[in-house]
Amino acid sequence: MSVEIDVFRVEHARRFAELNRAWLESYGLMEPADEEQLDDPQTHFVDRGGQIFVALQDGQVVGTCAVVPHGHEEFELAKLTVASELRGGGVARRLVQRCIAYARERGARRLMLVSNSRLQPALRLYESLGFSYRPVPEGTKYAVADVCMVLDLDATHPAA
Repeated sequence: MSVEIDVFRVEHARRFAELNRAWLESYGLMEPADEEQLDDPQTHFVDRGGQIFVALQDGQVVGTCAVVPHGHEEFELAKLTVASELRGGGVARRLVQRCIAYARERGARRLMLVSNSRLQPALRLYESLGFSYRPVPEGTKYAVADVCMVLDLDATHPAA
């Protein structure tokens, strides 16, 4: 069964929330900012000039990744998840690559993310795509964020 990457539509909102809530709760990382985003992804990502990309298998959402403007010439990557039965098959990589392309298409020079050190598979994926570690910014909206990574979009990276 093939997986295609598509743009978020309102009918994907319930599954976007389910998939992201599952991993956030399983790692004990759910916060009020996450609840707000999961309750209304259209407002928090798309209406702010960003996009949510979804991985679809037989028309069902099996993965998500969002990208949203964050400061001058910078976008933020957020809400990367893939259904547990499909993890390790390259779906997350394809979602992140589509977000990187989206940010580049909009003239961004950097793509940043905040994460948690417990999410080792995701951190390894970001490293393989050329993201580098930076100090966590002051005032981040996530109390559990103990990792910040940045991808310089001016530089070329073969995996991206």
